[in-house]
Order: sequence, then C-alpha cells, then structure tokens
Amino acid sequence: MNQRSFFDHDAQDYLDELKKEWRNTIGGAGGLCKCCGKFGKIHEMKLSQHLALCLRWMKMHAEEDGWVNVQSTAPRWMLRGKTYPCLAYWFLVESKGHRSGIWRVSDKGHRFLNEEITQPQFAFVYNNQVLEYSTEEVTFQGCFGNHFDFQEMMDSRFDWNKVVGKTKKNAQGELQ
Repeated sequence: MNQRSFFDHDAQDYLDELKKEWRNTIGGAGGLCKCCGKFGKIHEMKLSQHLALCLRWMKMHAEEDGWVNVQSTAPRWMLRGKTYPCLAYWFLVESKGHRSGIWRVSDKGHRFLNEEITQPQFAFVYNNQVLEYSTEEVTFQGCFGNHFDFQEMMDSRFDWNKVVGKTKKNAQGELQ
C-alpha cells in the first residue's frame, strides 16, 4: 500500500480520512492522534444522583442574587469528586467566571429541579465539549438511585445508537 502524504495533490481527501479515523479512535477505547500525539477519547457523562444532589445544594445555598461560592461553602461530599461543574454540560448551572468557583443554577436547572423538564441522561464529551446527548431522558427524581460509575465512563465500548443524531461538521470542520 502506498503511504499518502499530507502534501500530495489530494491533501484534502487525506485530511478527511485522518479526521474520520480520529473520530473512530476517540469513539472507541481512545488513542493517540497521528498528527499531534494527543490522546483523545469520548467520555459518556451520566446525569447521576451525585450531580442531582449538587444541583439541589447549589439552589438551597445560593445568595439572594442566585450565586454561591461552591469552593468556600460546599460540603466535603460535593467537593471531593469535583464533578459538579459537569452540570454545565446540560446547561443546568453557569459559572460566574473561569475558575472562579462561583456558580448558580440556571433557569433550565430550576425547571429541571421542579420536574418541569427532563434532560438527556448522558452527555458525550470530547475535549470538554459536548458532542451529542443520549436519547434516554431522565427527571430530577429519576437521577436518584442512578450512581456515578467511573468504570462505565471510561469503558471502551461507545454506543453510537445512544446519541440523538449523527454528528456533522460545518464548513470550517467544526462539529455541530
């Protein structure tokens, strides 16, 4: 087989081929990029009981303006796992600033807490960006008994049938 080079006349085809191969790599057990050597993997984040409790705690301990300094006031059980920022993947919370430690429950988060809306049970995250959401939905109450499982998140089996739609790229090659 003739090894192709990025500098060949069909460089765009080769680049598209590399992107497709990378997508397959990160969708499986993960692996190293042939171009930069970076390790990548899509992580399946679950809207778990722990995250639901974190959301409820933030609502109950917020100041009048809705903000709460999680880093200085949250209980140990919440800070130990440091997973509460993952609530932002579902737009249930928002941060006052990058690494500020100050958060508030969003309008969507309040509606979720009040059982007015459901949320996808899983967010499929790559490079700290949500690529897709699962088709399965969960209520706030439905999160209870649904515990975080690190092994499940790191599992090499990535089931594309769980996602809402097929990921597409725009003209700039960004995932939509």
